[in-house]
This record gives sequence, C-alpha cells and structure tokens, in this order.
Amino acid sequence: MVGVATTERFVKDCAMVMQALTSGPMTNGEISVSTGLSPQRIGTLTVSMADRGQIRSLRCVLNKKRILVNLWSLPEAKGDEREDAHRNSETDLRAIRREYSNVALRSVNLSENPVSQFECWFNDAIRAECRDVTAAALATASAEGQPSVRYVLIKHFSDRGYCWYTDSNSQKGVELAINPQAALCFYWPETERQVRISGRVERVEEGLSERYFKERPMACRISALASEQSQPIACRAELENRVLALSARFQDGDVPRKESWGGYRLVPNYFEFWQGRQDRLHDRFMYRKNGEVWTSQRLMP
Repeated sequence: MVGVATTERFVKDCAMVMQALTSGPMTNGEISVSTGLSPQRIGTLTVSMADRGQIRSLRCVLNKKRILVNLWSLPEAKGDEREDAHRNSETDLRAIRREYSNVALRSVNLSENPVSQFECWFNDAIRAECRDVTAAALATASAEGQPSVRYVLIKHFSDRGYCWYTDSNSQKGVELAINPQAALCFYWPETERQVRISGRVERVEEGLSERYFKERPMACRISALASEQSQPIACRAELENRVLALSARFQDGDVPRKESWGGYRLVPNYFEFWQGRQDRLHDRFMYRKNGEVWTSQRLMP
C-alpha cells in the first residue's frame, strides 16, 4: 500500500511502481494504492503484460475515475515482419474499465411523460456542469440501409420533438429525405446517464428556421452560407477565401439564409433512460408511445 494525498502524487507513485516492474521480474496484476484521505478513496494500478514480458499498458484509477493510460508497444520489427505484425495486431482495450456508482433509477421516481423525465435529467446534467450538454449522436440510414452517425447540437425540445439545424444537402439531410426515421443518443458522463430517442423526422417550419438563423452570430451565418456541407473541396484555403469574400459582401450583417439551410425535428415514439450502476447492473427504462399514451417498462442491462 502506498499512501498519497493528491492525484498528481498518485500518478507519480504509479510511475515509480512502473519503474520497479521494468527493472525486475514482471507479471500481470493489480496494485491497490490508498490515497491516504479516507478508506473509501482507493486508487488502482493495473499492469498488463505482452507475450514477451513487455509492459503493454499501465492503467491508473483514482476515486473510480480513470486518470491515466499509457501504452507501450513491443520492440519494433523491420520489413515484412513489421508489416505482418501490424496487420495481425490489435489495440487491446480490455483493461480500460470504469465503475459506475450513481443513484438508482426506480419506476416510482419516473415521470409519466418521457419528455418531462428528459428535462429533469437534462437540468441535472447542466447542474453537474457536463460539457456539450446539448450534444446528441444522430443516427440516420441511406436507402440501402447503410447507417451513419454524427453529433448534432439540439437547440430546443418540447412534447413536439427535438430540433437541430443543418443543411439539407448534407449527408444526414439527403438520408432523411429518403428515410425520415432517425435516432438520437445523449450521453452525460458526469451523471453516468444516457438517453436514447427514436422516431420520425420532419422539417421545422420555415419561419422558425429563419428566426433562429438571424439569432446566430454573424460569423456562424457566414460559415453556413460559405459551406456546401458534406461536399468535397480542394483545400481549406478555398473555404476560408469564400468566408472572406462573403464577410466583405455582407458587412452590414444582413446575411441571407440559404434555402437548403434549416431545422429538423425528431418526433419521438420511443425513449430509453439508462442509469449507470455498479457491476454493470445498470438501470434501464423504456417508454413506448401507443396512440397518445406513453407506457414504460424496465429493461435488463
């Protein structure tokens, strides 16, 4: 047991253990490191070994949060041997783990309306100072069923649905025109929660798109006008030159909105609320809409 008082000291002690391992006999295993602050605050150092006795990874965990991961490769081969090793190798991530420890999610605490439940969790995420709290992964699919996913920023939501803004000529816009079904996934690590939402997608009213476009900073409006989203371009300089030309042209700030730029609204028919729990026994509840009525059900993790 090694007593430390700070995260920085913890990392240094892990490095000392690392040096000791490299200078003597080495085996796989874990070494517990007490922070010295309280019995409940424990750090763990995990050392993974490669086939030839080389250290593959060093994982340091303090207060159940991973704070450092270092990777060491096997000695570099040459020529064909190196190419074969690269082709047949994989990056082993199995040692990277975290434990979830947040409060339980019980049916008696759920709102009857999933949008109200979402708003409650969203406000909790704001209070927890989650970064990019409005970011959600948006999944769409092509006519052939090929899925694609990217993050969008949700700008407003209500019982009507969840709205974001983009160019309809982008990949997601083209796919939604063919297959207007999509899914969103919010993930807030600080509260150990995620929310999945799926349903049909519709275009936001033109007046609402126009109003929001005018509310955006001028530089963002210029960027939206300059970019043919998802289309190839020779180099960044060409894009920046477009921005400079448009900035000079619309110095008064009256930047027009492209007809293709506007809002989308996902109208949900399914929600899933996921709360991280210890030992991977997560709490999951789904809501499904039947007519105008939402019904909920617990799911196994």
